[in-house]
Amino acid sequence: MGVASNLTVKLLNRCRWIGIAIIVYVPLDIIWEGGWELLALYNHA
Repeated sequence: MGVASNLTVKLLNRCRWIGIAIIVYVPLDIIWEGGWELLALYNHA
């Protein structure tokens, strides 16, 4: 696991935009999926 984390850190240091893309993508994906869950929950009420 240490080797994988070391390679990940080196990659993120070389290509900072990948880290920024991950930081933007993950919350947007969570919001999108949560929105569908809320829509399904409140449409059945």
